[in-house]
Amino acid sequence: MGVFITGLDGATFDIINPLMDKGELPNLAQLMREGTHGKLGSTIPPLSPTAWTSFMTGKNPGKHGILDFFWRDTDGYKLKFYTAASRQGKPVWTLFSEAGKKVGVINVPSTYPPDKVNGFMISGMDAPGYKSKFVYPPEILLELERNVGKYLIEEGPRRDLVNGPEAYVNETNELIENRFNSTRYLMEKYDWDLFVVVFEATDRVQHFFWKYMDQNHPEYVADQENPFKDIIHDTYKKLDQKIGEILNSLDEDTTVVVLSDHGFGPIYRSFRLNLWLSKKGYLSYREDFDVWKREERKSLLRRRVPVIAKKILKKFSVFNENPAQVIDLFPNVDWSQTKSYAMGGFGNIYINLKGREPSGIVEPGKEYENLRKKLMDELMEIKDPENGKKMIKAVYKREDVYTGEFLECAPDILISWTDGYSFIGDRERVFLGFQPNNNELFSSHKWSGNHLSQGIFLIKGKDIKKNHHIRNLNIIDIAPTILYLAGVDIPDDMDGKIIRDAINDDFLRTNPVKYYKSIHDKTQREEREVYTDEEAGKIKDRLRGLGYLDEEIS
Repeated sequence: MGVFITGLDGATFDIINPLMDKGELPNLAQLMREGTHGKLGSTIPPLSPTAWTSFMTGKNPGKHGILDFFWRDTDGYKLKFYTAASRQGKPVWTLFSEAGKKVGVINVPSTYPPDKVNGFMISGMDAPGYKSKFVYPPEILLELERNVGKYLIEEGPRRDLVNGPEAYVNETNELIENRFNSTRYLMEKYDWDLFVVVFEATDRVQHFFWKYMDQNHPEYVADQENPFKDIIHDTYKKLDQKIGEILNSLDEDTTVVVLSDHGFGPIYRSFRLNLWLSKKGYLSYREDFDVWKREERKSLLRRRVPVIAKKILKKFSVFNENPAQVIDLFPNVDWSQTKSYAMGGFGNIYINLKGREPSGIVEPGKEYENLRKKLMDELMEIKDPENGKKMIKAVYKREDVYTGEFLECAPDILISWTDGYSFIGDRERVFLGFQPNNNELFSSHKWSGNHLSQGIFLIKGKDIKKNHHIRNLNIIDIAPTILYLAGVDIPDDMDGKIIRDAINDDFLRTNPVKYYKSIHDKTQREEREVYTDEEAGKIKDRLRGLGYLDEEIS
C-alpha cells in the first residue's frame, strides 16, 4: 500500500467549504465524502518552516529545533537561517527509506539540503538556486529538464508586486503547472511507497490578494474596479483540478492525504510591538541612529549605482556592515538599557537575559519570572482603540508549549494574535514608505492576509472511515499515522499520536502498533554554513519579497 500526500500551504476550510457548497471543488468534496476530514492544528507560531518540520518528524519544535525562518546566533542578537541541517529528528521519508521503502518528495519547505532518501527528493522554497545541490540524486533534475522542462524554484514576489499583480498571478500559475507536471512525470516513472508534494500557491495568493476578496478589509476595492477579487478562489479551483488528476491515476490501495501547515485569515491592522516595548520602557533605542535616513541612502544606492560599482562599494562601505549569512534586525538598539525585544515572524518576545545574551541585563530567576509575567499580563491588555478589541488572543511561556533540547532556543513568550491583527517590524515600515520614527503603534502591512492556527486535513483509503469528521488533530499526528498505515515501526520519541478515529476498526484490531526505541545522541545545533554568501543573499531577498523578513541594513 502506498501513501500519497499533497500539501496545500496555508489552505483553510474557511475558503474551501463555501466553494464546496457551490460545487466548485468537486475533488476535495469527493475526498471528504469518501474519507475522513477535520481541522488540523498547527504549531505555535504557525509558520511554514516550523509546521512542515513538525509534519515530517512528528515532533514539537522544541525537539526538532526549527523555531522560525531564522535562529539567534551565538552572540545573541543576530540571526542565521535555519536549514534542513539544523533539523533534529528523522523525517518520515527517511524512516520509510530505512524500512526499505521507496519515496518521492517534492517542494516541502525546510528541506534544503535534501535528504539522501531511497528514491528522490527536490528541496522546497529554501533551495537557494538552480545551480545549488537541491535535488537528490542530482540526475533527477536533468531528467525533468529533458522530459518536462526546467524545474522552477520559487523566487518570491517582485518588489513592485503592488504595481504588477497580474505578472505575479501568472508566475504563481506557472509554478502550479510546473510542480504538477514534475509530480505527474516522477510518480508515473518511478516506484514509490510514499510520495509527498507541496503546492505553495494557496499561501502566496492569500497573503497578497485577501484584500481583493474580503469586503471587510480596509483596502477592499469595489467590484467594478476589482480585477483580482477571484484570484484566491481560482487558485483553490485550479489546485482542486490537479488533485483530481492525481486521484484518477492512483489505485484503490493508495491512501491519499491532503493537508495544510496552517490556516489563513485577513490582516486588518498591524502592530509595532517593538515600538510598544520602547514606549513601555522595556526596549531602548540609540539616539544617534537614524533608520530612515540610512535606508534612504541604501535605497538610493540600489537605484542609481551600476551593478559593478555596487560590488566594489560593498567591500568598503557601511552598506555591507553584516555578512550575507547574518541578519541584523537590531542595529539601533541600546542593549545596556533593554530588557526585552520582539523578533520573528509573529513578534514573539525575548528577554535580554544576563548570561544568555551578550549584553543581558535581566537577572535569571525571580527577576526574569516577574518580568515575563508582567509582560504577558500587559500584552493581553493591548486593545485596538477603534473598537476596544483585544489584539492578542493568547500568550504562552515557552515551556508550556515546547519540550525538548531546543527549548532554551525558543522565545521566552510566544504570542497568538487575534484574527485580523499581526506583528510588524520597523524595517518593513520603511519598505512600505512609513518613517519608522513616527509615533504610531498601528500600521498597514504589505500583506492583507496571514497565517491562522487551524489548517486542513483530509484522508481517504481502504482502511479509512468514510464521510467522517474528526476533531482535535495536530500536525504532529500525521507522521506516526502514516507510518502506522504503511506498516513501518514508529520511533518512540515522536510527540504525535496515531489518528485512530480516522481508521477502520478492523485495521486497528488486526494491526498492532509497533514502536522502537529511538536512539538519539544529543547534538549541538548544526552551525556550518549550508549557504554560500551569494545563496544566503538570495534567500534573504526571497524572504523579504514574500514578507517573512523585515527590511534590514546589510
